[in-house]
Amino acid sequence: LAAALAMGLVLLLSGPLLGTPWPIAGEGPGTREYAIEVGQAFMNPGMDGYLLPFEVASVLLLVALVGAIVIAREDRGGGR
Repeated sequence: LAAALAMGLVLLLSGPLLGTPWPIAGEGPGTREYAIEVGQAFMNPGMDGYLLPFEVASVLLLVALVGAIVIAREDRGGGR
């Protein structure tokens, strides 16, 4: 029964999948110039830069991870 249902689903979905025209893009969304702009904006010193907020977020996530490990280890029990 499961094999028949799976085959029916494949047949049902293969029609629209094969009948859809899939255009091929000439160039991807991420160009080299855009990547350079993002890198420069990330490292820009001053109010426009994202380096300090990124570092603060990474330290906050690290502290949360260590805290979760400590809490998980306390729940083990066993007399230790």
